Amino acid sequence: IGSALHFFSADRSPDSGTIFAGGEAGSFYRSGDTGRSWSRAPVTTTNAIRAVAFRGSMGVAAGDSGTLYHTRNGGATLDSVFSATTDAYLDVEIASSGDFVVVGPGVTIYSDTPIIPIPGWSSYLPWGTLTLTQRANCVSISGSSIRVAGDSGLVAFGDLFDTSLTERNLPVPVRLRDIAAIDSQRIFVAGDGGVIYYTADAGVNWYRQLTGDTDDLYSIAFT
Repeated sequence: IGSALHFFSADRSPDSGTIFAGGEAGSFYRSGDTGRSWSRAPVTTTNAIRAVAFRGSMGVAAGDSGTLYHTRNGGATLDSVFSATTDAYLDVEIASSGDFVVVGPGVTIYSDTPIIPIPGWSSYLPWGTLTLTQRANCVSISGSSIRVAGDSGLVAFGDLFDTSLTERNLPVPVRLRDIAAIDSQRIFVAGDGGVIYYTADAGVNWYRQLTGDTDDLYSIAFT
């Protein structure tokens, strides 16, 4: 990219092929040639961009101090989103319904509204924040099912249309940094100290996976 700053997240729009990467101090770059060249995206924030997600041509970037940007056209234009917090958003996922979920001090769900947006601002607004006992660091969505993981072994389950999430936490208070689901029952979480846990019953029972590694794990994924 040609920047000495740290980057936290990147994703690619499957429709436009554009890649976006977010990082420190408002670093938000895009590439239309699979990463061979990069240019700064047109955002004005100096806050860190910590998460980027796309579904089709829709994309969302989230970061510190409630920073949110939204695109409907694969990143050709970016609109600011009214934020429900001044705390940091640490992860974002887009549901098949078009709603998106951001996590940090809680779990906030954003939906499109019929209002005519102010130029430069998205018509997406927060319709609810679900509270948790610990900070959430990551979120996974399948259909309308939400799964989040976070500090002190936090793992919570729910639905886009629920008014609360059910916590089924790990037996150890470790910081979890990513969550991945194979299906509605089989779920993996990963985090600090090389920790990986697995459940086959949606969090009723958790089983430690031996890795032989004590380095912090930041991501887990399946194909």
